[in-house]
Amino acid sequence: MTLPFHELTSKARQCTWRWLPGLFAATLTVLAAKLGVFQSFQSFTYNGLFCLRGSIPWDQRVVVVEIDDQSIQNLGQFPLDRQYYTRFLQQLANSPPSVIGIDIVLSEVSDDDADLASAMDHLNRVVLGLGWNNNGEAILPVPKLTDHAVNIGHVLNRQSDDGVTRTVEPYIQSVPALGIAIAQAYDLIQEPINIPDEQAFDSQTFWINWPGPSQTAQSYSFHDVLTGQVDTRIFQDKILLLGSTASGDSPLFTPFDRNPPTAGVYLHAAVVSNLLQGNRLYRVGPEWNLLMLLMLGPLLGLVSSYRTWRFRWMSWLVICVGWYALGVLCLSLNILLPVFWPILLVTTTYGLTEAVERWRANAYLHAEVYRLWDTYHSDLITLEHLDTKPPMSATNFHTRWASLPWSSNGERPARFTRSVAIQRVSQLADLADLFGRSQSLHAAIAQNLSVGIIAADLDGTVWMCNPVAASLLQLTVGRSFVNQLIPDWATVDHWNHILAQIGQSELPRWEVQRDNTWFELTIEPLFYPKQSDHDGPLQNVQVEKPPGLLLMIKDITAFKQVETDMRNALAEALEFSELKTRFVAMASHELRTPLSVIRTCIELLRTYGLEIPPERHQDYLENMKASVMTMKALIDDVLVLGKTEARGLKLDPKPLDLTLFCQNLIQQIQPDTSPVERVHLTIDTHARQHILDSDLLFLILNNLLSNALKYSPEETCVYLDVSGRDDSVLIKVCDRGMGIPKEYQKHLFEEFHRGPNVGKIPGTGLGLSIVKRCVDLHGGTIHVESRMGVGTTFSVNLQSRPGGKTYPLK
Repeated sequence: MTLPFHELTSKARQCTWRWLPGLFAATLTVLAAKLGVFQSFQSFTYNGLFCLRGSIPWDQRVVVVEIDDQSIQNLGQFPLDRQYYTRFLQQLANSPPSVIGIDIVLSEVSDDDADLASAMDHLNRVVLGLGWNNNGEAILPVPKLTDHAVNIGHVLNRQSDDGVTRTVEPYIQSVPALGIAIAQAYDLIQEPINIPDEQAFDSQTFWINWPGPSQTAQSYSFHDVLTGQVDTRIFQDKILLLGSTASGDSPLFTPFDRNPPTAGVYLHAAVVSNLLQGNRLYRVGPEWNLLMLLMLGPLLGLVSSYRTWRFRWMSWLVICVGWYALGVLCLSLNILLPVFWPILLVTTTYGLTEAVERWRANAYLHAEVYRLWDTYHSDLITLEHLDTKPPMSATNFHTRWASLPWSSNGERPARFTRSVAIQRVSQLADLADLFGRSQSLHAAIAQNLSVGIIAADLDGTVWMCNPVAASLLQLTVGRSFVNQLIPDWATVDHWNHILAQIGQSELPRWEVQRDNTWFELTIEPLFYPKQSDHDGPLQNVQVEKPPGLLLMIKDITAFKQVETDMRNALAEALEFSELKTRFVAMASHELRTPLSVIRTCIELLRTYGLEIPPERHQDYLENMKASVMTMKALIDDVLVLGKTEARGLKLDPKPLDLTLFCQNLIQQIQPDTSPVERVHLTIDTHARQHILDSDLLFLILNNLLSNALKYSPEETCVYLDVSGRDDSVLIKVCDRGMGIPKEYQKHLFEEFHRGPNVGKIPGTGLGLSIVKRCVDLHGGTIHVESRMGVGTTFSVNLQSRPGGKTYPLK
């Protein structure tokens, strides 16, 4: 059954928009290719093809001799003297290669040219390089050398915009490229190979099929060859290329050698390898542009317009990946397929098709919304009175809409006969009313909550926030709360981790401190039905990932304060328990030892009595006296520590003669009867007296000197340096003892702490704690420097005022 002509034309007009995006995309793609736009992306796909294909073997007949950094260092600056090239050719005379290509333009006349020409003439297989200046003029080798070369090739390297060399000019003014010239000489001297002539090359371009990194090619150092470290017999019947690879000299960027680049000699080595193996690249011609313009673009636009967006973009992914895979496959077959431009065409076509469909859908929905508002706005107002009129259902809507005077003859326009579209719009109107009521209720509740609430799409776009949240994050509806949340409330990595957790069994929850306020943030997923993307009736589909989220911000400062107080109380209780245990252990140990000594001495005296010699009597008495002094020192330390804890230790500064005070203190610590003077005193003070607390100063110096003597060998000395200034006194106690471990020094002034290296040396761990408290009472500072096995120096700086007549004794 044939359709009428007007229906055919109507269908044709309706299909126009379906193929126009593809035609427009094809036109833009061809223009971009002609103008060189997106060249960097095209270069990226080119390099990616080679990386995915991987390396292929270099032809084993190609060998590169590099004038590398080692050669420059040993033979002199580049260019090298011609005598080295002469020696090089003479060494190859016994085992001559098939062809020797020199990738160096020997344009400067030298006294050694005659010898080099003779060596070239003897081999009769040397190909020389030819250069070009900026004016397009040839830079020829010296005539004496040119006459003895079997061929000459240019060494011009034309790089692409990204620096990578992809092609070589096969002929310039009928002069072949050096690689082609070497292959031509090999064809004449050794064996015939397939070399296209000048007219056979497409647009004078030779596309290089890079085998792989230059490190995988056979190469030797020029210096090693000259010095005989390389057996020249391995070069026999090979194609030898000599060129400079020194740092900074003619860098060559290839898909495999970009960082760092290789040298220009490998460009001609790759050309020779391609010609020997017959695997140079064949690039697809420009007829692809016409094909894309006339067929591919419009066809893709037409087909994609009949599919859903999900199918459209899945097919886009399949086409792009498949085409790129096809490009890799063709490259392995020595065919360079254009990859970027077809992918750009498909992307642009699908993007334009999607944009056109979105525009048409938006235009249609806008028209329907305005029509509904103009027709039913009065009914929507009355819908607020639920006791007089029920909510309008889809059936009521269709009934009222069918009875409306759309036109003078009562017929409805054709654009409103699409039942699916009308169903969506009518359901939208009904749901908008119901959701409006629900939203009003929820908004009233949210406005009065003390918790910040934000409802947003998964991308962060806010569609509801209460005043608390708006004030905390400075938000308004329609903005993205993610920008306000990062980085003050969450880091980027933390937020990405939270997004990955949404929808799982455990709700993402974290705490943030802002100034002096603590907040707890909780994320809950929001699930709601979504519409399918085909032209059928409305369907509800449940999505695995929630389309929205609910962020709740709760002030937990009071809770954190209670938690902190409890944690501090627990820490203090644990610390007190630990100190008590440590003190009991220390006291029992430190008191048990002297008591045992006293008991032993008493038992000996009581048991043996007069049988003990008098001198032994005196020793026992001295031991008991020393034990009593030890217990007294421990009790004194505990009493001093108790006074400081109970705020009973006070600062009572009085004028003090430092010299006399220090001498008396040393006399008490080390009596005159001592056989060795172990404490050396040095005093440097300008004032006769200083205002200090003598009792606290005694505790400071007594503990520091006692520790220095205790932890130092008996044959070493302890140095006490005192220097007085107008407002301060600096005291240094230096020993040459065992030292204090670095990791322990942070616990040095804590009660009952002793270093792990003290061994069996007695001590309570209270002395330095008392010193620190006495220094603090003076408003001073104490600093320690110690090295294991070298010694320790304590530096104490006390605040003071000069004494004398101004400050009399109290």
